Amino acid sequence: MNRFFLMNVFFSCILSGVILFACGSIVSSSPEELRTSGKPGAPVLPLPPLDRPSLGETTSSPFNTQFYNPVKAGGDMGDPFVIRHNGKYYYTQTNPTILSIWPSSTLSGLAGEGENDKKVLLRGPDHGLYHLWTPVFYLYQGQWYCYFAARTSAGLNPEDELTHRVYVMKTQDDDLMGNWSSPVKLNIPGDKWAIANFPFVINDKLYLCFTGLPNDDAYAGDAYKTEYLYLVELNASDPTEVISTTRTVMTTPTKDWEKGTYWHTEGAPVYQNPSGTWYCFYSANWAGSNDYCVGQLKLVKTDPLAENAWEKSNQPVFKTNAGNDVYGPGCIVFTKSPDNTEDWIIYHAARRAGEGYGRNARIQKFTWKPDGTPNFGDPVPLSELQDLPSGETVDRILVQAEDMELKNGAEITTFSTVQAVEFPSSRATASAVVNVPAKGKYAVYVRHSNTSSASSEFYVRVNNGKISSAEASIGGNATGKGTYTMAAVVLPLEDGKNLLTFSATQAVKIDLVILDKKILD
Repeated sequence: MNRFFLMNVFFSCILSGVILFACGSIVSSSPEELRTSGKPGAPVLPLPPLDRPSLGETTSSPFNTQFYNPVKAGGDMGDPFVIRHNGKYYYTQTNPTILSIWPSSTLSGLAGEGENDKKVLLRGPDHGLYHLWTPVFYLYQGQWYCYFAARTSAGLNPEDELTHRVYVMKTQDDDLMGNWSSPVKLNIPGDKWAIANFPFVINDKLYLCFTGLPNDDAYAGDAYKTEYLYLVELNASDPTEVISTTRTVMTTPTKDWEKGTYWHTEGAPVYQNPSGTWYCFYSANWAGSNDYCVGQLKLVKTDPLAENAWEKSNQPVFKTNAGNDVYGPGCIVFTKSPDNTEDWIIYHAARRAGEGYGRNARIQKFTWKPDGTPNFGDPVPLSELQDLPSGETVDRILVQAEDMELKNGAEITTFSTVQAVEFPSSRATASAVVNVPAKGKYAVYVRHSNTSSASSEFYVRVNNGKISSAEASIGGNATGKGTYTMAAVVLPLEDGKNLLTFSATQAVKIDLVILDKKILD
């Protein structure tokens, strides 16, 4: 969850019809710095004049059956949440001031297609709310509800931090992209610090799982040293109202793998397996460490509020795999493939070891064991191609770095066993000519590496026009398996052949470019 999360400022501006977006982040050592620090991305660099070629199409190949993680990158993509409804996926995540929703027809295309139709549902400061954490969407009796945590102070002192509470807002119908009510604070008993919420229904009763401190004194002197997982019952006729008179403890940090710099059991989506058993999947340990992981609770009694109703797994069910270069996976959420035959999770993981609050969002398929528990397996390395979710149809082309036209010192080098374009100066460029079916906006995904220790950028110019940029996420570790990552830009292209010209800061290398040939709405 987003304890001490890295401050990120997301912004967009229109430059001659081209979307410019950039994010920045820095690595800090202390929990307070990790939660509050941030810096804007580097300024867009000028590119040299280009001679428009005859536009002979660059060698490309179809890319219609597989994808690379992450599906959402740049800055801190903490606490990702996705839900599938009426044939589309809807994505949201933690943000300092804005609660947004990204719709996408594909799960693998959240970074591109979703960015085009992003909608802001709530500007927190307009309602006196800040640090909007762990939003989730829940459809109940024909209306959508969004539960999220927020604080009433923008300050960063302990007394400001203690103002975090759970809020809820709702739609008038089942249109996620429609109008939403103003947020109201849930009346959780004791009115204490609360975050990381998730609603669910068992036996026709509506509950809310959330993270809280055992008492306000737990904050004094050592912020968030211990967090518990709590449960309350909501009013089935009015899900914005809590009817429980006390907070029921679901679990506390009791296992060695739950206890690190901070002892945390948090997060906690609750799902039913195919045979009808209920499970809760919570994040454990400190989110800023490589030891962050996912634990499992199993409902073993009829009443989820009963004492000892939830049985804890002896070991984490999803955790760091240094061999795969994946560190601190957590905040998992379930979804289904487009044809409803496969189960998938979306989760966040650190971009590299020791960078717990520089996270990106990833997806992977899971299955169910004979005993009814989920088999998540190991988190998949960023270098591994995965098959698209079953029923997901795409029309994408892939352009390799070695097929691009290089100018002004750009060259092909082998880095981490992959051939990629290296940009020794801001004037160096790599160009590709791609063919699209009609004029419109298209998603372009760039697999790249940033070998610096800070945020950098890559840039792309269409047909000698204005420049778009995206953050080049900080690279991976010694194994090289996580060194390359994905980012996306949404570009306006003309009917037929288009010249895409890439440049980057010196630390960035581009491995390949994937163009989604679907026109974005």
